[in-house]
Amino acid sequence: MTPQEAADMLTEHIKAVQAGDPEAIRVDKEATAILRARDEERARRERQIARLTGIAVELDDAALGLLSTFAESLHASPGTTRDLTSKGLAAAQHDRDRGVVREPVPRDHASEMRGAIMAEIAAERDRQIAKWGDGVPSGGFGWTSLTDRNRMLEAKRACEDRAKRGCCTLRDVLEEEVCEVFAERPGSQLQRAELLQVAAVCVKWVEAIDARTVPRG
Repeated sequence: MTPQEAADMLTEHIKAVQAGDPEAIRVDKEATAILRARDEERARRERQIARLTGIAVELDDAALGLLSTFAESLHASPGTTRDLTSKGLAAAQHDRDRGVVREPVPRDHASEMRGAIMAEIAAERDRQIAKWGDGVPSGGFGWTSLTDRNRMLEAKRACEDRAKRGCCTLRDVLEEEVCEVFAERPGSQLQRAELLQVAAVCVKWVEAIDARTVPRG
């Protein structure tokens, strides 16, 4: 069915309803009921997820991202997960009512820390959007040049040299990754891959600050 045919069919249906056609009115009521039930179910789901994540009442893509991070933070040690299905939760509640004490699931503190950092990143993106909007600057992705390529090679050599001498820092690693971003064609998939590596190093840096596992500069 073409869009025009669908529009014509809808127009005829509306005319039939307005004319008092019993069959058209019945179909219209059923369709309205289905749409209302769908909207109510969607609203119920959004409210439940909002309660779970503590994110007001609206659920957008950023909120879904936070929910994913929250769920990942609930994972136990590698190879084991917590059963958060309705059946699993009901079984746990039944055990508690009977006085059965379950052995606690080991916590994966590294995943919990990373999940918290990802939530902070999402919150910072929300602040950026609120202040500057969600568009790309007028200059687009920028440019690359032979100078960027040379800087990337220099940063790579410096990082490798310091790693061999046992004095490589997070700054060295991040500088190399950033230089690799600028050396790729702006907006390309290769640049995207390099940006993800930059993001991963930044998360590692924040993790190290939170854990205080490296000397302060």
